[in-house]
Amino acid sequence: MKSVTYRSFIHPSHTFSDPHGTRFRIPSHRFFPRLPMKAPLLLLVLAIPALALDPRHTYTTPGELQGFGDFNTDGRLDVLVVDRPAGLYRIGLAQPDHSLVWQAPKPSGCPGAEALAVGPVTTATTDQLVVTGKSANQLFIVDPSTNYTRPLVHTPAGIGPASVAAVDLNLAGNDPTLLDLVVASHWNSAPGSDQRHLIQSLGSGLIDGASINTGSPLVRLARIQLDTAGPEHFATILRSGSDQLRVLDATNPTLPLIAAVPGLSVGSDFVHAPFLGTTFSQFVLFTPGVEDVLYSPWDGSTLAPPVPHNTGPDPVRSVHLVDDGTHIGIAVIFNEGDSAGLFHFDTAGNLVPDGSLTPPPGETLNGILCHAPGHFAALS
Repeated sequence: MKSVTYRSFIHPSHTFSDPHGTRFRIPSHRFFPRLPMKAPLLLLVLAIPALALDPRHTYTTPGELQGFGDFNTDGRLDVLVVDRPAGLYRIGLAQPDHSLVWQAPKPSGCPGAEALAVGPVTTATTDQLVVTGKSANQLFIVDPSTNYTRPLVHTPAGIGPASVAAVDLNLAGNDPTLLDLVVASHWNSAPGSDQRHLIQSLGSGLIDGASINTGSPLVRLARIQLDTAGPEHFATILRSGSDQLRVLDATNPTLPLIAAVPGLSVGSDFVHAPFLGTTFSQFVLFTPGVEDVLYSPWDGSTLAPPVPHNTGPDPVRSVHLVDDGTHIGIAVIFNEGDSAGLFHFDTAGNLVPDGSLTPPPGETLNGILCHAPGHFAALS
């Protein structure tokens, strides 16, 4: 993880104090001049009203895995970045003024990291991070709230774990205070090379549950919530010719299919949130390297066929959630991270542009993490 500098930008009507105590007021979004500060990440704080997100949301970029969690049990949402090649993770601890204090990088134990899940997996009172990758062939569970020790290592039933979700499963003996794990593996012996595994988290430890052949790879697993007034479930991308978004019922021990969006481009990913301000969530689907995004709302019983929305002439690199206090929106990073656009959906589901971000010369945007009311961090 390289050492870079600290910059920040501000909404037109707000002021911001930098680490050296200087206060600024600016007329529009822009980057400040360089402020020397040793850190592994470029931190950009945008002061707009925002609703903090939660550990359900994780992002995968070419070089990093990114997520959220309360890692020091102070009630504030912290941010997390895992360097995928090295497997090092770094946590930005949220402060009372909503700034972030970056901790020293530590090893997750998983070089070649491919997937991240966050939540109370082994301890109910704090969030842990779960990192895995096919080459590592294990799950690495780290509790950052404790003095650092070796990660808890669990070997799943399959070979080559490539994706993981932390979600409460309604299995026999379930501990509702802990999240269980759903894992997809891809390097098993034919004909069942692609499998899904359930791992139950109990007070006595992690217990392997049922495994099934999926027939095709599950390339993305994530804990989701279709209705903010309802239970959590999990979603996956099934890759078979084309990609298919599938939402499965975590409250039913048989994990039946709730809804699906078929016919997606190979390489698809997604984010979800109640973008329209109701209790129902909507999904934004995208394919890195392809222009535009797809929008599929949940209506209480099904996911609607996806509708394309134009985000501009440039191919999408990644999509991240942001919030302006009135509605949750998206930040779309373009090309190789040379710019990003901010958008929200109106009540009719139309995509409305809100502004853009451009990093200083020589820098690229690797991610955007909305972590507290009034702030998001952009990573480089």
